[in-house]
Amino acid sequence: MPAYFFALDDFVDAPHSRPFVELARFLKVDFQLLDPDARKSLAAKYGSPNISLLARKSKLSATSMKPAASASPISRATSSASLP
Repeated sequence: MPAYFFALDDFVDAPHSRPFVELARFLKVDFQLLDPDARKSLAAKYGSPNISLLARKSKLSATSMKPAASASPISRATSSASLP
């Protein structure tokens, strides 16, 4: 029997998104937008054996080290979050 899991993409800790957390197995977060204290706070609040936090990995241009204009939601990859 196949198992299905829900992921909340571009998760932000806001009142409108909290009701969906209990349904999700993965929270995809843009950790580049958060400072280290906010990352730790998010991990402490939502990290559990039932929820995995995933860091969104933006496509960077080699010359500017800023997200490339051509990066689309389809081309973005995710990797397991590594918190300091």
